[in-house]
Amino acid sequence: MRSIRLVSSVLAPLLLVAMIVVATAQYVGVRSIVLGLPAVNEEGEGVIIPARIYLYYPGSGIVDAKPSNLVASDTKDSVKVAYYYAAISTEHNPLDYDLLVNFNTSLSVGGPSASGFIATGIIMLFEGVELPINATMTGMLAPNGLLLPVAGIPAKVVAASNSGYELMVIPATAAVKLPEENIAIVRVCSVDDAVGVLEGLKPLTINVNVSVAKEVFGRIASRFVNDTKFFMRVAEEIAKELHPSQAETVKKFIEYANKALENRDYYSAASLAFVAAFNASMAYIMSGKDVEKLWQILGKPDEVRAKAARYIEATRLKFEAAQHVGIWGFEALAMAEVRLYLSETLAESEKPFDQVISVLRAYTALSWAKLADPTLGPRTSHDVLKEAALASLAYAEAVKDYVLNYMPHFKVAGSVDPNKWLNEARRALAMGLYARAFGLSAMLVADATGTLSIVFKADQEALYTCSARQVILNNIWLSHNLGSPSLASILLYNYVQNYALKLLGRSIGISLLNEAASYALLDKLFTIFSQAKAAKGPGQQLLDIDSIVKFSLAMLAMYAGIAYTAFSAALSRREKRFWEDLRG
Repeated sequence: MRSIRLVSSVLAPLLLVAMIVVATAQYVGVRSIVLGLPAVNEEGEGVIIPARIYLYYPGSGIVDAKPSNLVASDTKDSVKVAYYYAAISTEHNPLDYDLLVNFNTSLSVGGPSASGFIATGIIMLFEGVELPINATMTGMLAPNGLLLPVAGIPAKVVAASNSGYELMVIPATAAVKLPEENIAIVRVCSVDDAVGVLEGLKPLTINVNVSVAKEVFGRIASRFVNDTKFFMRVAEEIAKELHPSQAETVKKFIEYANKALENRDYYSAASLAFVAAFNASMAYIMSGKDVEKLWQILGKPDEVRAKAARYIEATRLKFEAAQHVGIWGFEALAMAEVRLYLSETLAESEKPFDQVISVLRAYTALSWAKLADPTLGPRTSHDVLKEAALASLAYAEAVKDYVLNYMPHFKVAGSVDPNKWLNEARRALAMGLYARAFGLSAMLVADATGTLSIVFKADQEALYTCSARQVILNNIWLSHNLGSPSLASILLYNYVQNYALKLLGRSIGISLLNEAASYALLDKLFTIFSQAKAAKGPGQQLLDIDSIVKFSLAMLAMYAGIAYTAFSAALSRREKRFWEDLRG
């Protein structure tokens, strides 16, 4: 009996520890994937660097890259952006997981060229899809999901071919001549297209020239009619003070605005009328004429800004009073908030040029605020809006660090320091101004995408095509999951396709498409957090074999513990009776 008691006393704590360790393991899901990353060494030769990505659940959004002493800060920033993009694009809350990328190399790792492949690998981890062992990829991830050119693509192709890879994915935006190697090369627009190629799927064929705003949001956008007429009237009044050649340019945009009105393309009409008023005002200022007369036509700057601020404040109160808020109305309020903030920042300048832009921005803020109806679009709770604003701000923070590596003097909207911009977003979030925080985040993501595409010399024709494609693909997803495409995204897209590209040029068109793509991307956050609230949980857990095995072991340990406890109790009672019988 004493030997049994001794064994029992030794096994009990060991079994208890085992139960705790194994039982807690059921809450940790881990997936990993190995990538062969094409790179270029210091001699300019192509090499392949193996890397393993680990995705952990649950987590808190921690992203790391190892070895720490070999991985440059810009690469770490690119990994973080890759993780956030992959999580959002696959309907996962980025703050629910942790990520580690381990580069298996003794070489220094720097630059963003692996970020596209890393984002692709993370998406495949989230989706539980295997990466073909014969495939590799290179390209820089843009914050809205596009793939941008990187250095050394020809050398990387040679290295991939020499290493036995049979397929290599590269950016469609890279205008580069490739060597003839025994490897298939596929050019893609985005990380999402790359995932499809690596999964063996053909890229989705879409027509990026379709006009959808009139059919989807025509009645809603008719609220822009009065703003169109106002901007045309202002432009016509100012044009009377201009040289005939300058006035003629203004009149052409007014004609296009009238044509858009006839076609019931109301947002495009308002945008064209805005351009007419903008061009007229700038020509007036540059001619050195009396600014006070311009304010008589446009309105005094302080009064116009105050009017816009009051209207937006009243609109905020309507949203706060609504138990559930329409997503597209919230999005329109976000557009208004961004334009009001731009107007407010330009108000600090004493230059007439900046004051004119400030006034016109205030008017556009008013236009979007009139569209901001709390009942517009799929409904969601204020808690979901808060979570979406928080996650979009976290992504914008990562994007800001990312872009500053390559453009230290990056400005949002061409004039605002990104740290100041995000400070305002943080302030707005703390005050419960979720639309402002969301809109400011979306604008920074859009402008960072445009800046990086310039810095890394993306082919403009390919970039335009890919940007338009990305807008449509994201809106197809939103239509499937939310019941309709993004209001802001589709209105911007339609304006670009029908007018802005032809009248304002490709660079302006791409800039507007970047904003459209950023809104459509971040709109996925509404689905993520709505699903999480419905499930009353933090998000989707990783359901993989490792987790199932750990859970099974935990259950086995639990039952073993119960059985052991019952056995110990029975043994104790039997021993007690034995000694009682012996004494008797």
